[in-house]
Amino acid sequence: MSKGNFVQDLVRDRKIVSVSFIALIVASFLIGWGTQKDIASLIAFNTETAATKPWQLFTYLLVPSYDLIGLLFASFWMWNIGTAIERDHHSPRFLSILALYTVLAALCLWLGSAITGISGVLVGAWGILSCVTVLWGTRYPNLTTLFMFVIPIKAKWLALLSVGLVFFGSNPALAIFAALPLILAALFARDQLPIKYGARTSSAKRSTKTRSGMSTSPEFVADVRKREQERADRERLRKMFEDGMIDNEKDREA
Repeated sequence: MSKGNFVQDLVRDRKIVSVSFIALIVASFLIGWGTQKDIASLIAFNTETAATKPWQLFTYLLVPSYDLIGLLFASFWMWNIGTAIERDHHSPRFLSILALYTVLAALCLWLGSAITGISGVLVGAWGILSCVTVLWGTRYPNLTTLFMFVIPIKAKWLALLSVGLVFFGSNPALAIFAALPLILAALFARDQLPIKYGARTSSAKRSTKTRSGMSTSPEFVADVRKREQERADRERLRKMFEDGMIDNEKDREA
């Protein structure tokens, strides 16, 4: 598959923003690992320097992470959950949502710092992953996934866990300001804000349930049906072959 066809497929399947996000955090990791330079002071969002460095409202996402396991998990999560939300909105609107959350998270922390007098810092892209998780878990609360690849958990509890991790992972004085953007994301997904989430169009809506109650994606269902059809074709060929053998045996006996 050519590069052009690959990009076209991502655009058609509404995955281009999610894949670009993955490429961005991977590139950030490689640059940080390769150069071993500390650029956090320049691009991380710091409430004490944001007034003179407004680019930090966006660039804090690019602060490199040196956690390879975390990078793999973030990429896997964005590929599975981020693409589901991207298909809900189409890529341009999904990109707008991510950009809005990025700025809103910084502004809320900045506001909290101005009110409390306590400085705050934002680094890395985990806030975006939390936002995507809250959108997915609020919109499709009864879907089930494997937490840490082992424990079955419903999406609504995973969304709540994401908010809790942000809240309790922040300075107590700034916790509500750090969690506020995620609360707004949940209200957005519930269509309780002036800007509506929109109709369910993603694969999450059309997912089915297995006998164990676990949700499965359309891709999984299509693969199962394909395998069932292949088995049926093989069975039909086997019967045709056996019938032919029986006819040949009867001819010899005659």
